[in-house]
Amino acid sequence: MITHFVETSKNLKKQFLAGLEEKAIEIDEPESGVDRRLNKEINRRNIENYVIVYDETVVLPRTQDTIPNPTLMHFTLAKYLKNEVKKAEKFLDLGCGTGFLGNYASKHLNPRELTFSDITLESLKLAIEAYTMNTGSTLNDAEIREKGHMVEIKSKDKTINLVRGDMLTTLENYDGEKGISTIAPAYIPEICENCPDLFSLAALAAKQTNTTLYIAHSNTANNLIEWASKDSKLKREIIHEQKAPIDTTYTDGRNTINIDKLIEKGAEKQNNKIYHNIIISKLHE
Repeated sequence: MITHFVETSKNLKKQFLAGLEEKAIEIDEPESGVDRRLNKEINRRNIENYVIVYDETVVLPRTQDTIPNPTLMHFTLAKYLKNEVKKAEKFLDLGCGTGFLGNYASKHLNPRELTFSDITLESLKLAIEAYTMNTGSTLNDAEIREKGHMVEIKSKDKTINLVRGDMLTTLENYDGEKGISTIAPAYIPEICENCPDLFSLAALAAKQTNTTLYIAHSNTANNLIEWASKDSKLKREIIHEQKAPIDTTYTDGRNTINIDKLIEKGAEKQNNKIYHNIIISKLHE
């Protein structure tokens, strides 16, 4: 039974931790989908059953350290898709993690085909569980078929694909013509530098599957997006930019962060906080 929720305001300026019979705790300028200040309170209270909420879309928190919770980059991209893209025939959530972007798209863009792709089985489980929570559907009446590395779930009004594997596996199992794909890696130089080639792989996947790719990323990773564009021969447009605090809690295992090097790459320090610009890049033919 869900007892609490962590909700971020639509403008990303506030975040709340609330229970069914408790006064909400409110913080300003959250750094992530579950800010460290609220996460500390969750641990102090031994809260186990909670959900993460943004703009009426719900996901479960990560169950493994290797699966990041949704970040402000996810929320920024989600808001842009809702306000500017508005509709998608097909939607591919690359490296879906807990499944936030796919579930947000399902609610606000209403694709007839929704695909979650991730290398871990646990991520796909979290994504489909979030789907049932957001839609109220049990999928009991759905037709389920296995196709190689993909499981296809056909319900009355939507087809949901679950692809377990890397980007190449996704290429082999997905036809994204007239669709869009998204990715929002936790990659930030000097903080979390796992899989720097994810951007290029996502761009190549978009090229091969005929999708338009939207990437939410830090301005400190601009060089990697430029390389992804050149490597895939896709055009790049910067379509949105927004200043936000950097989440320094989700790292690649390092114990210290070189702030000076981070600032050299485009971050800035202000009132003892580190900020960057969240950028949404659109890669397309």
